[in-house]
Amino acid sequence: MKSVKELDFFKNIREIREYEFGIFYFFDGLIISEMNEGETFDWSIAEKIIDAAYEILGEEKPIAYISNRSTTIPWCLRIG
Repeated sequence: MKSVKELDFFKNIREIREYEFGIFYFFDGLIISEMNEGETFDWSIAEKIIDAAYEILGEEKPIAYISNRSTTIPWCLRIG
């Protein structure tokens, strides 16, 4: 899998946010993440990304989220 930066779609980027747990790319109506190896996407991370999404993209329109697994490492979503 390619990194988001290698895609033609990257020209539509609104903002990039780098966190200790991964990189998040914000486009109109879309967020694509590239999580760091060994990270678990839990609610504390989700809250940070939701806050960033509202700040960058606003709260008026729906937003889709894609996890771009550019490596073959497994990840999991843990809520609670």
